[in-house]
Amino acid sequence: MIFDLHCDTLLELSEKGGDLENSACAVNLKDMEKADRFFRLFAVFTPDELKGEDAKNHFNRLYSVFKNQMRLFENRIEQIYDFENADKVCCGAVLSVENASVLAGSLDEINRLSNLGVKVMSFTWNGENELGFGQLKNKGLKAFGKECIPVAEQNGIVLDVSHLSDKSFEDVCCFAKKPFIASHSNARRICNHKRNLEDEQIKEIIKRGGIIGLNFYRDFLNNNGAKADKYDILRHAEHILSLGGENSLAIGTDFDGAEVIDEYNCDNSLLDLSAFFIQNGFSKQITNKILFNNAYNFFKRKCKNELQ
Repeated sequence: MIFDLHCDTLLELSEKGGDLENSACAVNLKDMEKADRFFRLFAVFTPDELKGEDAKNHFNRLYSVFKNQMRLFENRIEQIYDFENADKVCCGAVLSVENASVLAGSLDEINRLSNLGVKVMSFTWNGENELGFGQLKNKGLKAFGKECIPVAEQNGIVLDVSHLSDKSFEDVCCFAKKPFIASHSNARRICNHKRNLEDEQIKEIIKRGGIIGLNFYRDFLNNNGAKADKYDILRHAEHILSLGGENSLAIGTDFDGAEVIDEYNCDNSLLDLSAFFIQNGFSKQITNKILFNNAYNFFKRKCKNELQ
């Protein structure tokens, strides 16, 4: 069983064509179906240079790609709107937003995204937008970013702090009332990159009941990205577990959006990830939590809390 918190496949399909079964993408439906269950967040990624109506139009274009895939393979993969009823789904697709510039500065857009089935939204990519600042400049959230937090939470959208600057992360901690996630971020103690999380940030996500997805991008795994390999994944996993992350650690591969390590660079290779963890000293229980249960249970709890 696999639950991947982040891929950029929609952009790849938009730019290069093909579909989830016939393309050069790392994500492939035939391989997803080989797992007993496979859930994945499909991100609508928006580059920093797009703002306002351009960003909204970009979202709409990638959303159309997503819906076309769901229609094309309607008997094989299902968009998950409600995790309360997801227990019988074998292959699930969850829509997420990477870079909330797609809001174009309007709080009303959050409700629209929620109605379309968006379950996760990151504030920024690497640069600045209407909400705040990504990792390229260490400044906090803007007024609009702070206003977005309760509205997103009320609309059932989980906040994603991957890509945020440290100061913007601090602001999220001040204003968020519900658990938030880092969909594809590693441990800065192991690899000193600003896109990775400080120990105190990891502890804060854990304390609040959020989840953290291990990113397979070379430069976030090893200080010398050219030397990054599968054992760096273990090092980051072990460190986050040492901070109390047994029920928070997950995977967020960043497939189709980054130069990932050779050993795990596509869905077919992911099928061997469980055996790799177990062969290197992880219990079957912990391995299952990392690869599926923690992420799945997070969204199940979130849905249950919203219904109460």
